[in-house]
Amino acid sequence: MTYAPIAHFLQTAGYDVETTASGVWYGVGHGFFVRVPPYETRHPTPDELAHLWRRPSLLGLKYSLPPTDAEANGGLYIVRDANYDFPSLQSTQRRKVRRGLEQCEVRPISFERLQQEGLALNRESLARQRRDDPMLSNAQKWARFCHAGTVCDGAHAWGAFVEGELASYAALFVADGVVNILHTMSRAAYLKKHSSPALIFALTQTWMRTPGIRAVSFGPAGLSSWQGLDKFKAHMGFVFEPLTFAVRLRPIASTLLTNRLTRRAVQALTHRYPENDTLRRVQHVLSLAAHAPAPGVPTPYSEQGGSA
Repeated sequence: MTYAPIAHFLQTAGYDVETTASGVWYGVGHGFFVRVPPYETRHPTPDELAHLWRRPSLLGLKYSLPPTDAEANGGLYIVRDANYDFPSLQSTQRRKVRRGLEQCEVRPISFERLQQEGLALNRESLARQRRDDPMLSNAQKWARFCHAGTVCDGAHAWGAFVEGELASYAALFVADGVVNILHTMSRAAYLKKHSSPALIFALTQTWMRTPGIRAVSFGPAGLSSWQGLDKFKAHMGFVFEPLTFAVRLRPIASTLLTNRLTRRAVQALTHRYPENDTLRRVQHVLSLAAHAPAPGVPTPYSEQGGSA
């Protein structure tokens, strides 16, 4: 696949971006780069890693690898069924979607309107989730993200409206026949209107019936603290496909942070403060880094790359 459209969108949105043979890497903060798309599962070569480590501020990398019996530690929620419809949904979710479609108008929207009305949904949703993402909560960065959606081919936005007011939205990026759901946010006042289930169902069904589209991806499984979101994805008919998530730290950082003493200290703090999302993330990252495969080590699938 070609990575140029993804790289262009991320750069225009304000992310720090590097493109290598195996994918697009973008900065997510705290010195980390993540490779996209998540269904790209080739091992980065030693030359790729050497190129990335030239960035002095880079602390670590996260990327997907093919699943194996020993390594599978996560996965991706994805729909591949061109006949995606109500029978694809879990029974309770089916009723919610029907109610939502009765009470909401679901349709594509412009990024100009999303910029105006989406920021409030972002801040409200992030507060409910007890996390922050400056790209979504900062007005200036949000404006730049929406500008990228306006000018970059492949970017789309959908909204669910209740009496003309934006109740839920989804920002999407389409590349190589795969619709990637980047962000979904909703307004608490309309949760009982089931705007989010109606939105995800309608856009997934529409895109899966679009010529040239072979999958809709709802992104990787979250941490244990986000199990509610993963349950929602599964109930909406998205199939969990196992992947191995690998984290590679800069060599000197790996020596300092992945030793048993450091990991036990972080684990103890996580147990002491179980509601601290940052500690859970740090523990997760260090666990993955401690078991990262050697760079360039092939797997039965690595020469063929990821496939969505």
